[in-house]
Amino acid sequence: MRIKKLQHKRLNFPPQEMQPLREQLETTPINNIHEVLKPYQEWPFVRGDMYHWITVLNRFDDIMADVCEKFGLTSLQKVDFDAETRVLLVSILEFSRLLMENCINRNVYNSVERLDCLLNTSDPEVLESTLRMLLRAAHRWSYQRDVKTSLTVMSTRLMTVADTWRTNKDITTGSGNSRQSAEGSVSHTNEFKMLASGDESTPPRTSEAVVRYSFFRTADEARQLEEDAGSDQSKPQSKRSSGLATEGLVAIDAPIDSLNLDRAASRYEQVRQAFDTLVAQYRIPAAHQFELRHRIQVAMSFATGDSALRFTLLRSRICAAAFSRS
Repeated sequence: MRIKKLQHKRLNFPPQEMQPLREQLETTPINNIHEVLKPYQEWPFVRGDMYHWITVLNRFDDIMADVCEKFGLTSLQKVDFDAETRVLLVSILEFSRLLMENCINRNVYNSVERLDCLLNTSDPEVLESTLRMLLRAAHRWSYQRDVKTSLTVMSTRLMTVADTWRTNKDITTGSGNSRQSAEGSVSHTNEFKMLASGDESTPPRTSEAVVRYSFFRTADEARQLEEDAGSDQSKPQSKRSSGLATEGLVAIDAPIDSLNLDRAASRYEQVRQAFDTLVAQYRIPAAHQFELRHRIQVAMSFATGDSALRFTLLRSRICAAAFSRS
């Protein structure tokens, strides 16, 4: 939300060299903000004061609020960002992080609700920038009562992103509850060596990537699903879930090449296709869908041999793990 604090009575004027940038960020059309911020990958000024940037931060907050509403980020993202929106969000988040690193009075930052929503994104680049911002700001929020609830809500998703990928010799990925052979398992140290090696001499094949995930369906969840199924009897059978909504352990072991994905579709669309297929087949409740989607993204990064995506997800995992320990 917007910053409502008043400026200190003793606040000094900002350094003259900062003024042009502040004015540009306050007045430049939204579509051009990323161009203004492109030269500022590092902080070129003396140490600043967050109070000098309140107008800019409030504008950033309004932009993020509009994006979150437009793309439905109060829950899992279902509509992909266009290229302009992706670049705009990444530039805003990265510059906000620079402010947190190089200004005093950082506790005035008040966009935690927007960052909470952005964690629901399906875009790996936006997720990484969001986590980098969260990590930088975390120690400023530890004592603020008004954000403790939001941090608690975030914690489950952060733990999901930080969790090990359980990568074995066959390049399969799974959840913490998944079964693994003793022969194929590797240590965390060896896992990171393999993930960060960047060796693409033998890129993984689609047939070698499997989405493994398990969860326990409660009696209440099973009952609700059966009630929903009863109300959907008017729909064609092809559009209704085929999985049995029974209480107990639900285990998913789905090879990527068994999901009939459109290979001509974009990476984001293929992830969505896999996600929709598994949610419908196993009737997965909303509470478990964030982790499932993340497992699919990781599996797809191995299935396609996309090292750039894999490294982006790996950096997000490191940030999430560091956040949970901050």
